[in-house]
Amino acid sequence: MKRSCLLSIALLFTLFIGFSCQQNRQKTETSGQSDALTDEQNRAGEYFFDGMFTYLADAASLMESATGKRIPVAMRGMFREVEEKYKEVSQGNGVPVYGQFMGTLVLKGEDEEGPNEQLLITGLIRFDKDRTSDKLEELTGNYRSAEQQLSLRPDHTYELRVKNGETEKGRWFLQSEHSLICVSGPNRTVMDINYVEQSFRSRDDNPVVYTYIRE
Repeated sequence: MKRSCLLSIALLFTLFIGFSCQQNRQKTETSGQSDALTDEQNRAGEYFFDGMFTYLADAASLMESATGKRIPVAMRGMFREVEEKYKEVSQGNGVPVYGQFMGTLVLKGEDEEGPNEQLLITGLIRFDKDRTSDKLEELTGNYRSAEQQLSLRPDHTYELRVKNGETEKGRWFLQSEHSLICVSGPNRTVMDINYVEQSFRSRDDNPVVYTYIRE
């Protein structure tokens, strides 16, 4: 009888240790996943987006001023706050309203339809029901400096070609209504936008000016 009790206690102790180790391992794995997600979000960056925002039948989109392209809006992040403010200022669901937002482009969910990328809104700057997007605000196209040619595409990718044949590729976004950033790996190039002259000026010790090529 005594031997049986001792065996039972030893078995329970072994099961307890095993369960504790499993729990600790799960916590460590979950923590690692959380850290990885945070790093990924940091790499994604937060940028400025503006244009005509529309919400209808549980679907939202932004006709982006800088590209002239319609981007689906992810219904998470700050979306509920944006939805409530949109309903306050719009004349009804489906009516476009000009808005300015902070956010990032993310991949759509596996069960979602439409384009591969969506706008995840992380902050609402403002809605302005009296303003509309201007054709002059579109930034996509080809720009040229003395030594380089810069091509901005509607999918927020860019290509920079230098006379010596070198090429840089990456993604471009707005930092604010009047500044643009080109991101290629660890490289960041910030430029001021002149909408009237349709040009960019880099913020460098030796600034480069890119002027729109009219085709």
